[in-house]
Amino acid sequence: MPKVSVIIPTYNCAKYICEAVDSVLAQTYNDFEIVVVDDGSTDDTKDILQRYNGRIRYIYQSNKGVSAARNLGLREAKGKYIAFLDADDIWLPEKLECQTKLLEENPDTVMVFSDIEMFSENTLIRFSMSRSNNYQPYGSLKWRILQKEFNDGTLIKGITFGDLVLDNSILPATVVLKRICLDSIGYFDEGLPIAEDYDLWLRISQKFKILYFNKITARRRYRQDSASDRDGIREYKYLEYDCKVLKKFIKEEPNRFSSLIKKTMKQKYRIACWGNLNNLNLKKLRTLSWDSLSLDLCQPKLFFYILISLLPIKTVHFLKKMKLNIKNRNKIKTPPYKVIFLIHRLRIGGAEQRLYDYLRSEIKNKNFSFKIICLYEKGEIGQEIENLGIPIDVLKGNNFIQRLLNLIFYLRKEDPDIIHIHLWPARLFTPIIKLFSNASVIYTVEDQLEWMAHFEKLLEKLFYFLTNKIIFVSNSSNKSYCSKFKVNKKKNAIIYNGIDSSKFSLAYNSNFRKEQGLSDTHLIITSIARIIERKGHIYLVRAAKILQEKYSHLKFIIVGEGNYRESISREIKKLQLDDLFVLTGQRRDINNILSSTDIFVLPSLCDEGLPLCLLEAMAAGKPVITTNIEGINEVADINNAIIIPPTNSIALANGLEKLIIDREERLRLGEEAKKTALSRFSLEKMCNLYEKLYKEIIQK
Repeated sequence: MPKVSVIIPTYNCAKYICEAVDSVLAQTYNDFEIVVVDDGSTDDTKDILQRYNGRIRYIYQSNKGVSAARNLGLREAKGKYIAFLDADDIWLPEKLECQTKLLEENPDTVMVFSDIEMFSENTLIRFSMSRSNNYQPYGSLKWRILQKEFNDGTLIKGITFGDLVLDNSILPATVVLKRICLDSIGYFDEGLPIAEDYDLWLRISQKFKILYFNKITARRRYRQDSASDRDGIREYKYLEYDCKVLKKFIKEEPNRFSSLIKKTMKQKYRIACWGNLNNLNLKKLRTLSWDSLSLDLCQPKLFFYILISLLPIKTVHFLKKMKLNIKNRNKIKTPPYKVIFLIHRLRIGGAEQRLYDYLRSEIKNKNFSFKIICLYEKGEIGQEIENLGIPIDVLKGNNFIQRLLNLIFYLRKEDPDIIHIHLWPARLFTPIIKLFSNASVIYTVEDQLEWMAHFEKLLEKLFYFLTNKIIFVSNSSNKSYCSKFKVNKKKNAIIYNGIDSSKFSLAYNSNFRKEQGLSDTHLIITSIARIIERKGHIYLVRAAKILQEKYSHLKFIIVGEGNYRESISREIKKLQLDDLFVLTGQRRDINNILSSTDIFVLPSLCDEGLPLCLLEAMAAGKPVITTNIEGINEVADINNAIIIPPTNSIALANGLEKLIIDREERLRLGEEAKKTALSRFSLEKMCNLYEKLYKEIIQK
């Protein structure tokens, strides 16, 4: 009775079957039998094998698949050890001798497998596990080999169930196993047309010990017309069935390996989804996306895949064709680099003003060329940016879809290196930018995003994975974002807003006082911010009521617009403070207003990003009263400002009274505030950090 049974299933492999059989007959180990199972071949396989009459056992069955063929061979096999070989693969001469010896020397081991190399029709070696160019999961056997953790010829003990979950590193042609283990756990699953071998190895590893022999003992033929074409389109089918196999083991390994299995399945599903999207198999894309989401809903990219899968296939094909027409992502980029800023409109506001200051400072930088895309309108600041010579394009269209299509054509035309997104409405175009441009995407977070509802948070988490870099204007907004969206900080960068000190270092200017009919004896208290509830203007009005009877020379100036202006006006009338307050609306001459200001107030109620108006007031050397909230506390402290709790009009009135009666304290706080603003928040420093960041992203 032979010690080793070699099972060779074949289906229409007449061209290669003799090479496979000859490689077995050439073994240095002789105690074996060869069982060839013909799975319903329609070529001349049977006639060709006649030459081996007496040296092989030939068994024919109607076509039932490779699993059924191997199982029939197992039932007919007589050997103590079992080895597998596909009809188009070959063994190296010492395979059986080496692996049977290892099984005999390690009685507690039931299976030994080895390295394998792939070759094409002209015998060109394509890869082995130790020289693979394919992506290898971290911690998998292939990854460990590539890291040279093991030397050639080293026997690696203890290949576990967990090792195989990470990656199916075992190919049938490399395996020699003991027949007894199959009698215990069963044969190949005939219900699996693919990955049936993976299923068997996992079942064996659950109960028995497996060894890996780090030496090439077999060669696998690369054929585009066969199931071994895992480098081609069939790779995604294999990944799908790998997941089906792994799913069976989640219930069987609920404690030890369930989390590892789910993590591996999610990784395989993501690759398979991308492959099916690339091949326009939208129904399969949708099915696989839902299967992966059943494991973990926190996979925003899969929701995007589902949305894509619902589109007509002609639409997806058109979008894919446009994507493929874009220039190669790996092109060598040279200055000037194209940077496009995407923003919904350029009205007066902090983010818009910072963009204007940056462009005015960098207009002569020969490393970059700048353009701006506005979704809706240019606005007041847009006109000023155009006066600098920087082009601004407004997306044409009456609705979101029309603007989206126009953006796609614009991106194809311009082919930018970086698209820098400002403010949330423009953020919604992030997926389109990533799909239809080569550009790296940067997004600047201006505030703490407290306004976001659940749907916006879900979208932002998706957009995070599609963004190359996220810039925060303060440490607190960075921490809040990471906490809110459960992301790491690898993509994050902190760049503080910068102030153009030259605008606020001018001599005293009384033009604003004259405009308002105020004399030098009036003490002007100014607040510059959008008039919205969370800016706390209502508490400034109530503090003014407390001070009204004591001080007759006060004048309160509120600069800005917003949906809370009517409420503030009603409160002013209700408290009979019409003579004390002036609501100027939006103004561009902030430096003139601050020049006439004696005290600056920012009574914000909620956490801020990094208020530009606060930095401007400090740069102008004005004493500041503000609240102790996140964002602001990175700029203002007890050394350079009066800090009060939010929503407290009495504390605000007390702080104002202290500065009203103590001119020396006003001067001292103003000087300290100016030092802080100019040393830590200069425009030059901000521009240098942006230039460095842009170059790093482009080079990567």
